Order: sequence, then C-alpha cells, then structure tokens
Amino acid sequence: MVYSASRRVKPRKEDASTLDAVVLEAVVAELDATDRAAAGALGRASDAVGAADWRAAAEHSAVAQELAWKVLHTGHWTEVAPVWRAAYAAACHCAAVACTSVDAASEREVLLGALRTVDLGLMLGDTRFRAALLRLARRLETLLSAAGGGGGEGASGEGVVPARAAAVAGPSRLPSGRSLEPAREATRIALAAPRLNRPSLAYFFNEHMSQSQPALLEGATSGLALLEGAIDGWPSMGARRWTLPYLRRAAGHRTVPVELGERCLSLDCHQAVPSEHYLSLDFDEQLVRLSDFVDQLERAEEGGGRRAYLAQHALFDQVPQLRDDIAVPDYCSLSLEEEDEAEGEAEVAVAGELRINAWLGPKGTVSPLHYDRYHNLLAQVVGSKYVRLYSPLHSDRLYPHPPGLHEVSSRILDPDQADEAAFPLFDGTPFIDLLLREGETLYIPPRWWHFVEARETSFSVSFWWS
Repeated sequence: MVYSASRRVKPRKEDASTLDAVVLEAVVAELDATDRAAAGALGRASDAVGAADWRAAAEHSAVAQELAWKVLHTGHWTEVAPVWRAAYAAACHCAAVACTSVDAASEREVLLGALRTVDLGLMLGDTRFRAALLRLARRLETLLSAAGGGGGEGASGEGVVPARAAAVAGPSRLPSGRSLEPAREATRIALAAPRLNRPSLAYFFNEHMSQSQPALLEGATSGLALLEGAIDGWPSMGARRWTLPYLRRAAGHRTVPVELGERCLSLDCHQAVPSEHYLSLDFDEQLVRLSDFVDQLERAEEGGGRRAYLAQHALFDQVPQLRDDIAVPDYCSLSLEEEDEAEGEAEVAVAGELRINAWLGPKGTVSPLHYDRYHNLLAQVVGSKYVRLYSPLHSDRLYPHPPGLHEVSSRILDPDQADEAAFPLFDGTPFIDLLLREGETLYIPPRWWHFVEARETSFSVSFWWS
C-alpha cells in the first residue's frame, strides 16, 4: 500500500520526541513527487512514533534514512534537492526517538547511538527540523549525564571550568606540540598586514572591507564580544576556556567529521607535503566522537598515530553550548552590497548569511593555498598559526586548478616547496605573512589566497559572510 502524502498529519504538542507536523507534512508531500518509497517510509515512521509503535518506527525510519543517504551521497551535494536533506533529518529524528523509547533506553550505548544519529541529522539535514533535533540532543545529553560515565557532563552545565580552577581541572590551554623541523616563521620580507586595535566599524569598512585589504585585529575577540559581565572577553578564552578536559565534558559524546592523512606526494602538485587535507591522494574523512578525536590530538602531540583535523565544521550549530562560548564580532554585520541592488528578498537573505566554522587540530595541520568567496574573520582562540596571503591580483601566478570542484585551490600546496620547473611564474610573487596568535583575529577579504599552518595544537573560529 502506497503512503498517501495528502493525508493530514495529526498535530502533536512539540517536545523532544516530536516534529513540526505541518512542516513534516509538506516535506512528505514534496518528497512523494520525487520518490514515493522514501515518502511512504518517512510518513509511516512518523505515524509509528505518534502511535508509540517503536519497532515499526525504527524499521520505517531506517528505510527512509537509507534512501535519503544514498541520494545525499550521489554526485555533488549542490545538485541534491533540499527536500532530501529535510527528509534525512526527519528520519534521523524518528530513528533516535524510536531506539531510546524501547526497554533498553537507559543503556548507555543505546543513548550514544541515538545521539550519533541526531548528530548525523544535524550535519546532513537542512534547517527545517534543526530545532527538534537540538531539543532531542539536549534530552539525550541529560540522560547520558544521569547514566554517568565520562564526557558530556557539560550539557547540564557541569563542564564549566572557572579560570581559578584551571589548575585542578586540567591545563589552562591545549598542549603545545613539538617544534616544526624547521619551524616556519613569518618572514615579513615583502608586505605586512596592518595591526588594528579595535577599529571602529566605519574605519574597518572604509579602509579594509571596501578596499579589499587584510588586517590583523587586536582585541577583536575581547573588545567586541559585548558579553555582559565577561571581563575576559569570550568565555572560551576565560571562564570556560577551551581546554581538552572542557571540550570532553561539553561535547565529548557528539559525533564530528575529521580529516585523516599521512605525508604523501599530492596529485598534480609536485610537492611532498602534509596530506591531512582535501587535495591529498590519501585524504580520508571519518565520523568520530569528539572525545575520541581529543584522544587523537593527544597522541599526535606525542608523535603517534595518523594526524587528524576537524576542519571547516559547523560545530557551533550542532553544539549550542560551545556556541555560547563565543560571540559574533560586530564587523560581520557590514556589507558592501546595497539591498536595493539585489534581485529579491531571497538574494538579500543569502547575501547576509553568516557561517561560523570550527578548525581544531594538532601542530602541522595545513589548509593548502586557496581562496574563499566570502569576507572572513579568522579568530585564533587557542594556539597559533602561520598565515601567508597573496593578493587576487596575482592569481595567474598561483596556478589555480581548472574550473570544477577545486577551482578555488592552487596547484601549489605549500608556497615554500613550490617546484620552479612546474610553476615558473610563482617565483617572486609578493605576499603578506604573519603569525596569528591566541586572542588575535585576521580579516581576509574575498578572493585573497591564503595558506595556513598550525604551529601548535590550535583551535580557530572563522566567520564567513557576504
């Protein structure tokens, strides 16, 4: 029997175990026009949750998850219809509710499995069911905290580490790594990025955004956070400092994507460089619990295991507790676009979108030479990074990849190891370089090429906006 998408979904009071009935009905109806099997499975899963038929809910949600997963992993993600992301998120919600509502709901492994499912829904789904998934994640964190047994206590507030207690709770910062061989230092032989101490919005806009000029902002994370009573600026740099013990407590149970790699010769780049990035021949990405990733960070500091990197991940959308540890700098409210120049309200909304990403990894992790299409404030919360910048005026000397998936990346992975025979125009290209230290924020204008390397275990937060 084919599930009828036109049948009304009965409204239910919203809590951690329910989805918005009206939104779900619209998703099922839209999906039904594309894939009746997926729409039917999702509709039956929702009905089973409403009827407290947990075994049926688990069965039908698993079918819906599998069908959506296959579509999401076929071709480039931009070519996937958004309804599939909504369907996957809804199926993950139903699956997590079902598996925690049976007799074994109190078992720790069941709760961890359900939380992993919720995280997958948050990472791969769109925003239509994000609020419901976040409610369910909070409920699961509470149950895990009650069950005891390690990371995740922070979900109930117990993970806060006051500055005065840092000596008891653990190191006051993430551990430093071994020195680079040789250590990469800022040369400053060509150009220097201006250092600005809490510039006004008008000055920043007129002298840097509108002129497409990089700048190093001193005090941006402490002076512009505007957090009442937070005298040390962002909580992540003070009262809730992002130590390894704190990260374990606050989000240790959560599932995150990490990049893994060794050292290898990268395809068509003529350079032997650290390979834990997306251009490497042996590039691999795995889903792991944050607590396991923190363990990998500690092993990397000791020189063991594959190097792992949590790169460009929307961690703060996934874990609101960590989002509360930072604040959006006021500069992100500035725009070079006039609203009346946009073609419609949708374009204005997209242009004003702010994306906040986390970058956490050990010493030596690299973002190869590339550019972004957005304004970028890179805030260094823990540790330090070497950054080298090239003007878009010299793009033809930086050997971009041909149009396609990697067109924003250079074939020159490491500027210090460029093959002169392969890249003859690169030699002598002027650049800006600097050491981005803890507490500093770097403004990188759109289309400015940049190469970034962690000089020690590092946690950065990037703010992208158009």
